[in-house]
Amino acid sequence: MYYCKVCNLEFDRKNNLVRHYKSIIHKDNLKGDQKKLICSCGKEFAYQKNYSRHIKTCSQFIPIKPSTSTSTTLKNQNQDQNQKNIMNNTGTFNNSVVMMGDYNTLTKIEKLNLMLNETNMIDLETFILNYKNNPKYQLTANESKTLMENYQFEGYKSLGFDLPYYIRDKYQKQLKDIKGIDLKKEEVILPFISTDGGARSYLKKEPIDWKREKDIADIKRLIVITSDQIYKHHNQYLSLSNFQMNLIAKTVVQTSRYDDEKLTHPEYQLKNLKIKS
Repeated sequence: MYYCKVCNLEFDRKNNLVRHYKSIIHKDNLKGDQKKLICSCGKEFAYQKNYSRHIKTCSQFIPIKPSTSTSTTLKNQNQDQNQKNIMNNTGTFNNSVVMMGDYNTLTKIEKLNLMLNETNMIDLETFILNYKNNPKYQLTANESKTLMENYQFEGYKSLGFDLPYYIRDKYQKQLKDIKGIDLKKEEVILPFISTDGGARSYLKKEPIDWKREKDIADIKRLIVITSDQIYKHHNQYLSLSNFQMNLIAKTVVQTSRYDDEKLTHPEYQLKNLKIKS
């Protein structure tokens, strides 16, 4: 385990710690040049973590609760979208090869490679890099504010349910711009799909095909990038322990669960397909 004393964060890999050292959060914490955070009691704090610790016990702290309608609407939209899938849009796959055979004998990865491939999906790494580097696909000030306020007033677990909504939105925009595929948000399938309710593993979209993955490092990268974007807009960051980061990442994966039966499409008949033993 690797630990950053400046930011009070833990990392399971050295390369993640090195990446953190290059982040805006760490550099500003190191310089100590953040704007002062002022409590209702009048005390000033240079660091978000000290401010957060203080307000938990301060009797004079007056919280400003964000609109509950925003949080409720966000969660309801996210839950609704998790119940739908891209297979309702038959037009997307009309140009695919029609095959004959037994579709049910395929593994989940084979079904994904057949129906959700490089022609109609963006791989996870490309999506992450665009989310990090291209302002067009980053969080807006209002979006990052909603995530930050829900984190502050509902706790860190809220991120696991709120973040997938925005990830889906950014992925939808990338699909349209890069692949020319214009889908409704509820039709979008993310480039990572849970294979079980416990998030012990997931399927990750790579440039050519899908790969079974147990390491959630890529999902944690999305959380770190999100924290950087929140800081960029609001000069505050998400102070998360390694345990909290893992729990959020697993929740994000769980919300992307995609059952085998949802991969069945009435227009597909398979033939000449090598079935893995």
